Amino acid sequence: KQHYLNVSMSIEVADEPLAAQVKEVQAKFMDALLRHLSNTTVDELATVQGRFILRSKIVGILNELTRKNKTDPSIVTNVYFSEFLVQ
Repeated sequence: KQHYLNVSMSIEVADEPLAAQVKEVQAKFMDALLRHLSNTTVDELATVQGRFILRSKIVGILNELTRKNKTDPSIVTNVYFSEFLVQ
């Protein structure tokens, strides 16, 4: 059975000038997020814990894509969901 996920989110960055780096990797981020979601069950996303895990995964993906070196500080500090609908 196919399901539907509609998510709206805001991304918090450590420093406003760094937001441009997040925009630069938007296509790569969406691809990585869709790959992650395709391996995630509806039951996992339907819980508060599942949304927390997804939030952490999104922050991790974005920081991985935006860091030049693994030792660089994190650019993305948090993700806030303003809409989260699973059907």
